[in-house]
Amino acid sequence: MPLLTRPQVRLNRFVCETFATHPNRPVKGSAANCNKTSAKEAMHGPIAGFAVSCQRASRASGCFASKASRSSVGPEQEAADLPAQKPGVTTSTGPQASSIEDIPGQPQSLQGKVLEAAEGAIQQFSPFSRIHQHVCGFHFYAHDITRQVEAHHFCACPNEDVRQCVIYDSDKPNARLIGLEYIISSELFEGLPEEEKVYWHSHKFEVSSGTLQAPRVPVLAEDLEMKKLINTYGKTFHTWQVDRGDTLPLGPPQLMMAFTEEGQADPLMVAKRDKLYGTNSDERKEHRRKTLDFSHQPSSAADHWMQGKGAHQLQTVKMDFKSDNETSVK
Repeated sequence: MPLLTRPQVRLNRFVCETFATHPNRPVKGSAANCNKTSAKEAMHGPIAGFAVSCQRASRASGCFASKASRSSVGPEQEAADLPAQKPGVTTSTGPQASSIEDIPGQPQSLQGKVLEAAEGAIQQFSPFSRIHQHVCGFHFYAHDITRQVEAHHFCACPNEDVRQCVIYDSDKPNARLIGLEYIISSELFEGLPEEEKVYWHSHKFEVSSGTLQAPRVPVLAEDLEMKKLINTYGKTFHTWQVDRGDTLPLGPPQLMMAFTEEGQADPLMVAKRDKLYGTNSDERKEHRRKTLDFSHQPSSAADHWMQGKGAHQLQTVKMDFKSDNETSVK
């Protein structure tokens, strides 16, 4: 594991102190305990020092994964424990969905791999270096709630009021890029033109339901991020309809929405995601309702599909081509 620089070590200690003073921490003691972390612990991995201290101080499930992640049952029992799929719903994790192996084309050649490695060593990827957060949730098509997709957001924050996220179908190295989402604060949302607001969805229920999660992040750290997301709004487009089996990104981008009530999301889809990361959405829900403030009510201008007046979706329209004097068009 690579050693960290002194500023990164100080960051570890800062995060540790933040959690040590969290009012709902499962760790006993105070911020002073952070200084007891050994030099070896403090010099490895982001918030590694806190992680070790947290493990030593408490084995409570709230510190890391849920209780469900530590169960020792066989694969047959795990499969039996999964809920049934919601009738009439298709998902991106169902049998009809396409996978990365279904993408047409020849395997990458040795020359291509060498060129990729060389370019990766020479070029800079500054915009991607700003991506600092992985959040996993679920979307559905704005005009069709029976088509549901697991969405892995990888986000950067230009400032405190705006996040911009690229969306993949998983967090694996060969994951497919299937969309993007812009996330803004409630203050910025309220300043949007009314006709613009129909493209945005609220995040309050995603957070309160426990289905929006930051995989592999300690629960207390996740709480800090969820607190910021409760009152935000997202504008999301998916470009690859993997849930219907598309092996390439076909057709126009599709406007996506997020769930707003219990019983809308396919329980099997959620359970599969929870099983993958050793989490439990119901436990997250109970924990967050005790620790986070959900008094804010989302704007009625968002989540337009709930108004019972139809739904907005993107379609292309053929238009006259506008040309300059130097471009010839047959």
